[in-house]
Amino acid sequence: MTINPVFAVTVLWRGLSRSKPEAARPGTVAAEHKHERLFYGRVNRLVPWLVSGLMLTLSGCAGQPTSGNENAALQQVDALTLAGDFCGAAEVLYAEIPRQPHPGYMATKVRLLFLQRLGVCAQLRGATAESDNRAQQVHAEGVAKFAFADTQLTADFHHELANYYFVTARIGYGVPWLLQELPLRERLGEYFPLARVQTLLGFYHYIVGADRQAERLLRQARANAAHCEFAVADVFDQLTVELLKALPSQRATAKEFVQFIKTDIRQKNLPRAEWEAYVNSNAAQLFEAFQHGKKFSLSDGTNHMVGSDQPEQVPYDAAGSYTQMMTLWLQIGASRGDRAQLAEIYRDVAAKIRKHPALKAPVEQAAVIAFAEVGDLDNAYAGLASAKSDSDELVALAPGIKSLLEQQQTCSSGGVELAAGHYVEAIAALEQCIAQGENSDKTWNQASRTRYPTYLGLAYEASGDNDRAQAAFTHAVTAFEPMRRNIPLADRAILFREKNLRAPYWGLLRLAAKHAQQTQREADFFAALIAADQLRARQLGDVLAPDQALSATDLQALKTRLGSDQAVLIYTVMDKHWVLLGFDNQRHVVAINPIDAAGFNQTLGEIADALADETSNAVTLQGKLAQVGKLLLAPAASVLADKKQLLVLTDGALNGIPFDVLSLSSDLYRPLIQDYAIRTAPSLKLLAGDRERAATPAALFALGDPKYHARPGTADAAEPGNNSRFWDDRLQARPLPETRAEVRAVAAAFPRVEKQLLLGADASESQLKRIDFSRYGYLHFATHGILGGTIPGIWEPALILAEENGGNTFLVASDVERLHLNAELAVLSACETGEGSYIVGEGTLSMARAFMKAGARNLVASLWQVPSASTREIMELFYRQLQQGVAVDAALRNAKLAWLQSRMQRNEAASHPAYWAAFVLFGR
Repeated sequence: MTINPVFAVTVLWRGLSRSKPEAARPGTVAAEHKHERLFYGRVNRLVPWLVSGLMLTLSGCAGQPTSGNENAALQQVDALTLAGDFCGAAEVLYAEIPRQPHPGYMATKVRLLFLQRLGVCAQLRGATAESDNRAQQVHAEGVAKFAFADTQLTADFHHELANYYFVTARIGYGVPWLLQELPLRERLGEYFPLARVQTLLGFYHYIVGADRQAERLLRQARANAAHCEFAVADVFDQLTVELLKALPSQRATAKEFVQFIKTDIRQKNLPRAEWEAYVNSNAAQLFEAFQHGKKFSLSDGTNHMVGSDQPEQVPYDAAGSYTQMMTLWLQIGASRGDRAQLAEIYRDVAAKIRKHPALKAPVEQAAVIAFAEVGDLDNAYAGLASAKSDSDELVALAPGIKSLLEQQQTCSSGGVELAAGHYVEAIAALEQCIAQGENSDKTWNQASRTRYPTYLGLAYEASGDNDRAQAAFTHAVTAFEPMRRNIPLADRAILFREKNLRAPYWGLLRLAAKHAQQTQREADFFAALIAADQLRARQLGDVLAPDQALSATDLQALKTRLGSDQAVLIYTVMDKHWVLLGFDNQRHVVAINPIDAAGFNQTLGEIADALADETSNAVTLQGKLAQVGKLLLAPAASVLADKKQLLVLTDGALNGIPFDVLSLSSDLYRPLIQDYAIRTAPSLKLLAGDRERAATPAALFALGDPKYHARPGTADAAEPGNNSRFWDDRLQARPLPETRAEVRAVAAAFPRVEKQLLLGADASESQLKRIDFSRYGYLHFATHGILGGTIPGIWEPALILAEENGGNTFLVASDVERLHLNAELAVLSACETGEGSYIVGEGTLSMARAFMKAGARNLVASLWQVPSASTREIMELFYRQLQQGVAVDAALRNAKLAWLQSRMQRNEAASHPAYWAAFVLFGR
């Protein structure tokens, strides 16, 4: 029987009650979050701090065993917990809840313990509708009936429900409860619980890409944690045990007595040595005096005082929570790939846990994996040695967990040997690790079922054994996909940001692409296409094509539908390779090239910045575009020949560059727009599933020239040539009168159809809410656009609407997603509407994606801040083309070329891509 070390060891000690230091808490953030709208969409992910398969629990999960005859049910819970049967423990507690209907210590304890054990059970076996309902029911009852106005109990119930969602890979559901817990913890004035909440919120911001907010929260968490130290076993623990055993009929009095002693000591700041000796020698007399109501104080006879800067003692019953906080810091440091920062975090963590074997073993295991993942082999091997020593120390205290700790050591060793390039040793260790783990449903959690088979696949692939590598990667994906399906649809967008989750999918694609390259068979090429699509617009595909899986039959039909002048290019950018899969209706190409992802992404970022800056050197920019173009396009030359239309599926930093500015030739810069009409698609699955389409309404909806109140020091309208459709540096929306002319020109392109135009003060949120968008086949928004975080309190992409009630109103991405669109085309004529946070497996979380998710089939959106005057001119040219019956992709190309040609004749400088290249076509 394997036993969780955190649970087993903490049973050896009793927890100290929380202290309340007098100093004001630094880094409070409740006010910042009060009106904050977090990054849009509920967010889920796996719990990566569960490194090496070691179950790390949240506050209280370590549990304290009951003593004497306190409660038979709780004794049974203790036994099941020590045996690793958390689901059984949860069932016993749930059955006990009706027997504890009245507010009090036992009723509260049973409910909180239930939420804790239920979370661990669901973490190991998966959450269900029944477990969700039970967690919500017990939390609601606990807050309403048992916590009353007690700030601490209310915070505890909120935290346990947040924990439940967190450990079951649905952190987005837990965030609202963490935000409610945060101000309560600040009011209570406790460093450790506050640091814990800030860590979880910081981790949430990190996984959704809000790195600045994450850094701030984690910095505050570490500052608060610096005021804490983990409690050592002391006389209080021993005293509690002895009193509860000796006086089972007076349990409540005994507990109150112990609490009285703790409070008295802490209020009077007595030196430890003196009060410990005094309590040890006078416990019986003190208890008798306490029973009879006699007044006494442990400070009698001593004038020694302890300074107010003494650290807050974190109780042993918070072992899992403390460990979780430390390992989260390590995991985030590793994910950023910054060795120096990771080493700094590790030094901080190591200083806090050096005296505590219950913490050192699991945290050292986390550190080993973290150092291995950033390639810091010296620290990784040193960590292995430390973890072995810590495990030996822990086994001396709890011999029953020896086999589990040995398993964790084996798993960690496999990860380090893989990072070191010792593939034979890595394979041996990982095979043993997986075999041991698969035989246990009590400690081999969901994260481990994905992490270690992925490591094994990488080791086999590196050693040239592709068949076994494919089997290992398939094992990891097979373990993860059911977990993903059990996560609510709204929470799936960012699952693959974690490297260890996307790695097996990348591995399967590399292997499939190599095989297709070798055999040149169409069936193998289709297999590679299916593998590539597994990390494309997954959540978007679940929304728009929920019951459809991409198949070879779909791909054959898609290939057959291609015209003789059309080709498809699919790019996947990994950490060490990029893969191209290209095809037309006759042939296909496969390219797999090594890459330094950091350097490649930096180059693409520099190009994107230069494209958006009209003052950048055009000649230098063209040279870089030609260089990158040749790298990406030369392998596809055979399918590009004689083509006029390209469908491109981009990836990573490539999403920030319009493909029509790339050049196929490095000798003479000739942008692709000269020869091709280009559209970008989210995934092959969505393309294959778009054959059956409902009739699109012909009606037009357009919005422009929102009314913004003039502010001191600003003109009603900026100089058109200098005006950008972006929120200016003073957090003000500048009027865009030229967008009124743009909207009217758009309307003129639809002379005989129903039209709804919102201009000036009518271009507001209240007016927008009255629109039935399902009636319109064409949508046009000409206004300011912003990215999430540009304006305090707006943490998602948005369009700025007319002012109402003295302030700006916004159409944010999450509101767009709730619309029911039936649009053939939506044009977002504003800044950065095609930009946003990029998430592997999903794409760019932009306004364009939000409109597509709501039902728009084709989107025209911008990749940077666009000049308003040139935007208006290009849009007018674009709609004239549409009015003449030109296809959308060709119409956008023709409009850009016409504008470029006219400007080049008049003003060479105005031909810079910043003026004309920002708008791209996204479509199904």
